[in-house]
Amino acid sequence: LLRALEDCDSLVLVLDDFHVIRSPLPLECAGGILRGLPATCHVAIVGRSDPPPAVLEGAIRTDSLVLSTADLEISDAETALMLSERGVDPDNDNVAQLVDQIEGWPAGLHLVSLMAESRDLATVSTEQSAHKRLLFEYLVAEVLEAQEDPTAQFLRRSAVLDRMNPGLLDALLERDDSRAQLQRTIDSGNVFLIPLDAEGEWFRYHHLFLEALRAHLKAVEPEVAQLLHERASVLLESNGDTDGAVHQAIDAGNTRRAGDLILARTLEVVNLGRVGLLNQWLLAIGEQAMESSAAAAIAWGWYGLCTGDVEVTGRAIAAASVSDEVGPLADGSPSVRVALAMLHSVAGWDGVPGVIRDTQTARAAGSTQDNIGWAMATTIQGSAYSMLGQHELAEQRFVEALESADDAPAMKASLLAHLALLALYRDDLTEANRLAPQALHIFESNHLH
Repeated sequence: LLRALEDCDSLVLVLDDFHVIRSPLPLECAGGILRGLPATCHVAIVGRSDPPPAVLEGAIRTDSLVLSTADLEISDAETALMLSERGVDPDNDNVAQLVDQIEGWPAGLHLVSLMAESRDLATVSTEQSAHKRLLFEYLVAEVLEAQEDPTAQFLRRSAVLDRMNPGLLDALLERDDSRAQLQRTIDSGNVFLIPLDAEGEWFRYHHLFLEALRAHLKAVEPEVAQLLHERASVLLESNGDTDGAVHQAIDAGNTRRAGDLILARTLEVVNLGRVGLLNQWLLAIGEQAMESSAAAAIAWGWYGLCTGDVEVTGRAIAAASVSDEVGPLADGSPSVRVALAMLHSVAGWDGVPGVIRDTQTARAAGSTQDNIGWAMATTIQGSAYSMLGQHELAEQRFVEALESADDAPAMKASLLAHLALLALYRDDLTEANRLAPQALHIFESNHLH
């Protein structure tokens, strides 16, 4: 080969898929060829990982150029150029969306641009199953099927998680070598495994590769997929990741568990003023979950009350009222009946007497130790008595509730404000001036406005 190359005036020698060479002898031969090439020969080494230093020793010239994965990522401008060359004139929003989904992957963008040729980019979003299928087939054929069976199994099963570390993978997959397997994946040059920290502890897959792996897992191991999603939901819940646990339960087809997870945090996030977070969780399970999960119905009911959506609240209460579930519920409510009484009391659809009746139902079901809604019911009942002009009873209820409101800043601020108002009613300006600033401080420091 070297003698033949000596007779060539100028050429480029391309060594593609160099990462596949692992054995010492072929690597030694490659190094010898590189060191013996004539000056008229340019070499392009292409691979998914850097060549071993011993191969390049003595062969690198001063005019060498190294291009990394980051260098090859497609930019917004390059994306627009590639698409326009295929007759596509996307607006900037579509370009940004496409770049986000492809994550700068040149081959993926090339495939999408082929599909987009002479059409509006909006019709070829990677959200569409037909186009995703083409991308997934490419990824499975080029990346997954090139692996040995144990490695391919590890890749598709580990893809159950959005983010992963060795410990979490060991627990999920019931193995003890996840760290070594991740390292082998990195060493193999798999650019679709992306480190998330400098310590090499946390990783994720390229978004499209992740979806391809999950689709493949569901196709070839559907029962394993469901089991792993169920297990992942439990693991993430134990790690305090409610968002991840909810989505894993949904992926496992377990709507009741997803509803329980959401309801368990509903009053907490409402009291912290984070209704938007509750909305994200509920949108993930959808309003149809009300029909199969009393917990989901109750959570939707609270969301409707917080946002003033009377229709959602009404549908939620109606669904929970006909549920065959009894309780207790995941949020600490002793029963569905008590949870419904709380929703009714906040909605106030039966007037002030109805509020007092419903809050008494909730209060009678137990104290703060075994009834999550006791403090709220007591607060609402105090407000009802205040509306009726029964200020002494109102103050009594507010003081009772205040003792249990330290972990609920929204409720505590409301209680202090009500007590300040009652102090004004009895012309106690000193007490009102003491309580009102406390309420305002809690309100502002917790960003409850």
